[in-house]
Amino acid sequence: MKSLVHNYSQGFFSPLEARRILKKNPELKKWVYIPMLIDFIILLSSFGTSMYYIPILVESAIGYLPFAIDGGFLYYLVLVPITILLWAVFIVFCLYVTFILSTIVSSPFNSILAEKYLVLSGTVALQERGFKGEVGFFIKMFFTSLRKALLFTFLGIIIFVCSFIPFVNIAATFSVFLIMSFDCMDYSFEVMGLSLRQRIQFVRQNGVSYFGHGSFLAVTSLIPGLTILLLPYGVLGAAELIARAKNEYPTA
Repeated sequence: MKSLVHNYSQGFFSPLEARRILKKNPELKKWVYIPMLIDFIILLSSFGTSMYYIPILVESAIGYLPFAIDGGFLYYLVLVPITILLWAVFIVFCLYVTFILSTIVSSPFNSILAEKYLVLSGTVALQERGFKGEVGFFIKMFFTSLRKALLFTFLGIIIFVCSFIPFVNIAATFSVFLIMSFDCMDYSFEVMGLSLRQRIQFVRQNGVSYFGHGSFLAVTSLIPGLTILLLPYGVLGAAELIARAKNEYPTA
């Protein structure tokens, strides 16, 4: 039990651990602040669009209720909880779309951030790529992020449908943050050259820490937009988790 709590706590507080890492390694700060600035711009654009369309979508969805036409007692009885549910669903959906856009645009910077920390921690060896190599790395990670965005979009459609099913919607909502958490870790996996099977195996072996990391992202969603802004911290925290696991258990 102690081990489970310890591992969960490590995962949960790993994004906050990023502050200590940045204080100790100030050369990493620019690789955190650049994607954070990009995410902030994307977030502002998405927030303005979302606040315009969400009330329209909620009103339209309520209009499809079978008892919405007569406006009877049952309609007004369920109006408030259904409105709250729909707002929550569409807000999470907009957050997920913003996350996908952020993944595409910020991925090269997040990859460099993960790589530089893994080098500093001794998890991977330093690669001297030169200017052309760095440009090639940027392009490679950009196209990798496009492929991930397609996968995340497909998963997002499934999650969006499931979010309308009572009780299932709770798991569906949390799965959004688990996907975000996996993406934060995936930058380190990519740098380490792990195959898809090895990445899944690592997450399974360190599932408690992974759930802790995802839980932190879920908690930050209580303040709209904070999750997106803290994604670079999530990437650095995930790199620290992976480095610690690899250094303590080389076969992990």
